[in-house]
Amino acid sequence: MKKIVISEDERNKILSNYDNIDVKLLHFLLKTYRTKISNFDTFKITEVWFDKYPGYGFNTTRSKKEIINKIIEFLLENDIVEDDDSFYDFKGGVNEKRQILVKTIKKFIKLAIPGIE
Repeated sequence: MKKIVISEDERNKILSNYDNIDVKLLHFLLKTYRTKISNFDTFKITEVWFDKYPGYGFNTTRSKKEIINKIIEFLLENDIVEDDDSFYDFKGGVNEKRQILVKTIKKFIKLAIPGIE
């Protein structure tokens, strides 16, 4: 089991460069994820799961969009993120609450699983 650990200074520097993310959620994701890397002849696959939440994981054979949706599903089904009607409301084309959630998840993916495009 491999976990990427960053120092508090690195974490603060990274977080100071980004607006509109949920810092508490990012910290939760970084604290609970675990990885396993499987190397094959010509490629490697990284499996990611969340400690104490069996059944919620993904691997790097999935697209970034599928991974984002899987993480959103994990967060909503475990009541980590509040699920209310406003989450699905797209008046004016942008839902700020959902946008912040997706930006936070993208930041998590960038920090935890480099190489996913």
